[in-house]
Amino acid sequence: MTKGDTKEIRESFVKLLSEDVIDAFDRRDLLDTQTNRRNLMRTMFAAIEGLVWVYQQHVRSVAEAM
Repeated sequence: MTKGDTKEIRESFVKLLSEDVIDAFDRRDLLDTQTNRRNLMRTMFAAIEGLVWVYQQHVRSVAEAM
């Protein structure tokens, strides 16, 4: 896997996480129920965890290059 491939995968993953959060917000706005609010919170925390993982991997790759 090349560095360009890794960047594309990372960008696709971040885009997917963002789209999931937007969809969860839309569902909550469409029908503001306790279930949709909980799902929104779960989706946001999953996105945060995913972003933290992406940045950890980036820091590791930079550290290895140094």
